[in-house]
Amino acid sequence: MDESKHELASALRFRPWPIWDPVPWLIDILDKRQLVEIGRIQLELHQESLKAQIKAAEAMHKVLGR
Repeated sequence: MDESKHELASALRFRPWPIWDPVPWLIDILDKRQLVEIGRIQLELHQESLKAQIKAAEAMHKVLGR
């Protein structure tokens, strides 16, 4: 595998955490406004994920009678 394909494969590998970890070359391609908007979207995603986790934990407590 040549160097550029290796770098691309490495940049696109699955990383479940942290969700906000950007693909490095996007920083060079996008302008500041786009990067800020992507950051906002990622924060909203993280917040909604945490809300869902809290809701699930509350449901489990209810099932367990606590």
